[in-house]
Amino acid sequence: MLKKSGFIALFLIFQLSAQTIQFDFASLSRRDSFYNQLKLKMSEAMKPENFRNIAIMDNGLWAAELMKDRDSSYKVYFSKLIDSIQTFKYEVQRQILQTAFALWKGEFYDPVFNFAHITNDPKLFAMCVNYINLDPDKARYFMSLTLAKFHEKQNHPIIEALLGNLKIIMDGRPALPPLKDLLEYQKDSSVFRMYMLARHDRNYNGMLVFRKASGEFLRDSSGAILTLPYFAMSLPNMPGYITNGNSPQGCFSVMGAYGSSAKLIGPTFSIRLFMPSETKNTTFYNNYKVNGKDDRSLYLSLFPESWREYFPVMETYLAGKAGRNDIVMHGSTADLRYYTDEPFYPNVPTHGCLSGQEVWDENGYRIFSNQQKLINIYKSLGSPRGFLYLIEIDDQKSNVTQEEINKIFAGIK
Repeated sequence: MLKKSGFIALFLIFQLSAQTIQFDFASLSRRDSFYNQLKLKMSEAMKPENFRNIAIMDNGLWAAELMKDRDSSYKVYFSKLIDSIQTFKYEVQRQILQTAFALWKGEFYDPVFNFAHITNDPKLFAMCVNYINLDPDKARYFMSLTLAKFHEKQNHPIIEALLGNLKIIMDGRPALPPLKDLLEYQKDSSVFRMYMLARHDRNYNGMLVFRKASGEFLRDSSGAILTLPYFAMSLPNMPGYITNGNSPQGCFSVMGAYGSSAKLIGPTFSIRLFMPSETKNTTFYNNYKVNGKDDRSLYLSLFPESWREYFPVMETYLAGKAGRNDIVMHGSTADLRYYTDEPFYPNVPTHGCLSGQEVWDENGYRIFSNQQKLINIYKSLGSPRGFLYLIEIDDQKSNVTQEEINKIFAGIK
């Protein structure tokens, strides 16, 4: 049972989330102006004289992806880009594939299938394979192709992740290990932990829960587990081990709150995260004893024994090894009107970060913020370092609910 002071603290956490903050970039006039700028970038890219102007092309791709703009004229232009993808340099090829993911997943099958046989770059190859809507037969085909093309690079983190995921498509998703084991693991370690329980289909909200350094989970005034809806899908909705893909499954190090200068993130504080290999081991593991253990063993020590053979939670480890970086937990000033017809609305996808929903009125005042609720909870606990676990629990086509969390935590103190 929470003490009275605990009730007051939680009440203040959620009352403070309504603090008045004004941000000019989030006002309706600035949103309209920014929309016009984005549409202009797309129009400039479609001009024949700009077809091979890399900067203009990249601006157009970024704008279309951000707005989820599937304009038919732009699609005709894009088809010419992707048909000639092999003629561009690496960064342009990556951006073309990323935009194809974001706007027309699976529709440009032939050029992507052909490019998969041409490229020898692990990341571009993995993007091609994942772009295709894979069934077990296609997965077997690409498993053979991957082993043939990259037989000397099977330890490359992207190839390892790709092979593991192809095996899951071929054999079926492995059973989720007991959540109770993970949620109660190292309760006496005096380390703060957050857990985000999500769906395989990232179009839907997950839920954050919070375990204090004392080992106790935060609860509301009724004694139920305190939860916060949160989102972990990227604009291109690619696998988490690929740059700008979804927030990867597994464990992140939580480093603290900070303010971002990015206009599309906005003024609400963010929480900085690290993946393994993104920083020094002594930093990632919060000065945990790291001597004498290899990187993989160290990472797996963050999980109970029953989870250490569960391949999906290796995604964060492999993403870090592959060079992904700068994944944080942040809010957003992006115009929700871009996404009204998307299944994830009213959430805002990112380029791989986790995000808390925010709503801004026509004058740029913040009127709703799950991100501020997160920051208030985090600061109420002393802004501790610790760990965040992102775990996909199933493939229901719905947001994770409080009722589900209550069932999961039945019997957990």
